[in-house]
Amino acid sequence: NILSFDLMDLPSVDSLSHGLESLYALGALDDQTHLTELGTDMSAFPTEPRVSRMLLESLETDCSWELLGVASVLQVRALFVQPRTQRQRLDHDAVMADMVDRSGDHVTYANLLTEMDDR
Repeated sequence: NILSFDLMDLPSVDSLSHGLESLYALGALDDQTHLTELGTDMSAFPTEPRVSRMLLESLETDCSWELLGVASVLQVRALFVQPRTQRQRLDHDAVMADMVDRSGDHVTYANLLTEMDDR
């Protein structure tokens, strides 16, 4: 029961509702809001629930190495140093042109990690 937790500040009803809905959608809670076996496994990770679910799913889809890299990237605020000079911007854009994937940042991160592994 979340309401029985000894919290300094109780979250708003909307925040609690959104959190419970997210955990349910991820499979961490059942229909009675009890923690599922998957939820217990997810709680072992010191990450956001979506990241822990992603990592656990990667074990089933045989892409753990790639998703571990993407999950690591998601834990930092900024992955790239911002170029300051025009020359740095040109170099940055040239390197990133080969890495960026239009389907999204996660695929771009995986491409970057693959490139680093190949070196």
